[in-house]
Amino acid sequence: MNIQRLTVIILAMLIFCSCVNIKAGNPISITCPVTYRHHEDSKTEWIYHYGYSSFDGKFCLHYGPEKIPEQNIIKFTFMNEVLERNDVALFYKSEVIVTYRKIYYDNEFDHNEIISVK
Repeated sequence: MNIQRLTVIILAMLIFCSCVNIKAGNPISITCPVTYRHHEDSKTEWIYHYGYSSFDGKFCLHYGPEKIPEQNIIKFTFMNEVLERNDVALFYKSEVIVTYRKIYYDNEFDHNEIISVK
């Protein structure tokens, strides 16, 4: 019985000591230029892919049609990093508005969290 209590006390102390205070700053919006655009129409290709065979009762290699969705890829620079999005609404814009906030762990800056890209 004493070993169980000691174990519970030690686990409670570990959980209590490992709690981290997380804070999020206010949203910040900045304008970022679009540096790259690429468009591909949707298409259907005949390729090899794995699928379940009801005749064999197992997964095996099949040859058949695979639909590849339309792609509208843009790249933009945010905080000296190149980010990529696949979005029709952003494809025709020359600039995007990125809304982000700063995340702090125990009152020390850790990273930026992107809230939205418009």
